[in-house]
Amino acid sequence: MPLTDSDLTELGQLMVIWPLSHVNWDPPKMVVADPPSQAAASSPVPETAAFHVAASKASRIDPLARLRKLPVTVSVRLTERRISMSQLLAITPGALLTFSKSCDDLLDLYVNNALYCRGEAVKIGESFGLKINEVGVRVERESKILDS
Repeated sequence: MPLTDSDLTELGQLMVIWPLSHVNWDPPKMVVADPPSQAAASSPVPETAAFHVAASKASRIDPLARLRKLPVTVSVRLTERRISMSQLLAITPGALLTFSKSCDDLLDLYVNNALYCRGEAVKIGESFGLKINEVGVRVERESKILDS
């Protein structure tokens, strides 16, 4: 990346190396100046050329590549309610359970049992889908702020 001063005069190049778990390239070697008699005969190779090639290879490594491959469990919860054990034992085929959540309320999407986002139930062909409306746990943050 070009390094400039306030007058936009180029001062040099700034090289940034991002932390990696392992490096796939060797750092550039020190370039020893040729003696004056051989300097004219040899073609100069820019000392930063190897570094630029190596840096471009390193920048293509995705630091999250290993995380992206991890499987996660995604579940959608309609609602929940606490009932007594006697009510649970009384449930038979055809019994109806009522819940306080409205049909128009958003459904919660959990990733590995942690609330991740909320959305609306949609029908996609003969399947169920979720149209995402909110990402994050905004309600929990708001309640923690209000309780403080």
